[in-house]
Amino acid sequence: MQKIRYQVQTKGNAYHIVELSTGKVKGFRWTWKEASNFAQALECRADGVKVTLSGGAQ
Repeated sequence: MQKIRYQVQTKGNAYHIVELSTGKVKGFRWTWKEASNFAQALECRADGVKVTLSGGAQ
């Protein structure tokens, strides 16, 4: 079973994507869906999978 590397945390009116091993914020998004998609993309990239996000800022 693989450990989760990134977690979405609510901070005020934004959602921060936090790297659990360091506690560093890797980005933020204004909607839960966008934040979840970004966190999943970071997970995939950490596994060596090429991912591109369409739509919002990267």
